[in-house]
Amino acid sequence: MSRNAMNELSFIPLNNAFKIIYLIFSSIFLIFWLINFILEGTGFKDFYLQNEEEYYWKNYKNLILTNKGIIWLVLTTFLENNLKNHQDNQFRKIAICLWSVFILSNFVSFKLIAVLYSYQILFFVVSKFIRSKFIIWTLYFLLTTLFEKKNFSKFVELNSGQFDFMYIVYMTDSFLKIISFCSDKIDSNNQQMNFTNYFYYLNHPTFLFPGLFVPFKNFIQIDQPNKFKDKKKILFLSIKVVLYGIIIEFFARFTSIFSMFDSIDDSFETFSTFTMLVAIPIRCTLSGLISYNTFGMANIFHMLNGVETTELPRCAFFISSFSEMWRNWNSGVHLFIKNYVYAPLGGKKRSKIEYIMSLTASFIFSAYYHGFSSEFIFWAFINIIVMYIESFLFNQLFNNEWFSKKNSHQKRAIASVLLGLSQINCFYFQFLFICHKDIVFHFINILMVKSSYLVSLITLTYCFQQIRFEKYDFYY
Repeated sequence: MSRNAMNELSFIPLNNAFKIIYLIFSSIFLIFWLINFILEGTGFKDFYLQNEEEYYWKNYKNLILTNKGIIWLVLTTFLENNLKNHQDNQFRKIAICLWSVFILSNFVSFKLIAVLYSYQILFFVVSKFIRSKFIIWTLYFLLTTLFEKKNFSKFVELNSGQFDFMYIVYMTDSFLKIISFCSDKIDSNNQQMNFTNYFYYLNHPTFLFPGLFVPFKNFIQIDQPNKFKDKKKILFLSIKVVLYGIIIEFFARFTSIFSMFDSIDDSFETFSTFTMLVAIPIRCTLSGLISYNTFGMANIFHMLNGVETTELPRCAFFISSFSEMWRNWNSGVHLFIKNYVYAPLGGKKRSKIEYIMSLTASFIFSAYYHGFSSEFIFWAFINIIVMYIESFLFNQLFNNEWFSKKNSHQKRAIASVLLGLSQINCFYFQFLFICHKDIVFHFINILMVKSSYLVSLITLTYCFQQIRFEKYDFYY
């Protein structure tokens, strides 16, 4: 949704003394938790997993294509930039597409590559003769439903080995780009919407990073050399990706943060309740860092190649509401939903009924995109309800006459407490992605019964909110 249609909550900066106090307190709290977590969990990882690396960590390494994949992307950037000097753009794009086939063939069989390209060609042919978004979307739902059948999953597993997870995500994301091209083509008669550009857009090697989405209209700007090259920005992003990678590596190697919620009964016997409760926001934050690195590495290569990139995910510690969560978590899927589901149905700019329809359709699509299991349907339903309530409450609280009469420091303190509570809800309800709903509600019930745990978390999130107002305004 457009920020022009939203209210803004911002405050004057804190003085340095308060910044230091909030940073020191939150740091001490997290270090104390980490030491406790490591001491309590000694041996748990080996007991439960009985191997050196965790499944989740292996998947993360698959997401970034391993070191060999990074080398291929470096070579892609070299090839892309050198061929830009070639007079024939078509030659460059065909060469990059062939290079993409070579990279994919190192992960999966040519049978799976043929399946992928067959889908892509089918949609292009349909878009050539049919100018109906309804038919394009119907075809999308039919084919993705077929794609998720067990027989096809077995076919993928047989032909891709350990990279079946990566291929499934890559193909799922490919459908998003197909919808982007076909929808933009219906809305425009742009001459750039030919088969070469279509195939080049869908199969550019930087899209091997799963979850990344760039609309066709942004991607095609790759033909404008150096437009989006900012060396300082690229260097800063590269440093952040390396630092986040070290943090993820530390938690994956020396803690059981990624496995402890797979065996709840064993975890409750091993860890204290306090450690388990705080582990949830930490796990959410680490998932956010993994998402940031996946997008960040792809964006580095996009910027080097001159593509306008999407906004990177924000650290979970600085996300305060469900609406912020979905604007700043998986920025690729959010951008797709905003452009091709939410906005076309009216969004927040029109009537309340259209807003409700847009929001509901967005989360139903998100649940479908993630597999449409009963857990994801429940997750979507919870998000829809909470987003409606949140929108109403924030408007009532922050536009209230009582709130407006407070001075700046009081407003900031009140907002930090309220947004801290909202952030705790975000952490726990988004854990429905990982755990069964009964487990999530069990944790929430503990928080409600044990007030000392709730006070501890509110104190921590209060510090996070005070720090976040130094970096980001709050839109609601």
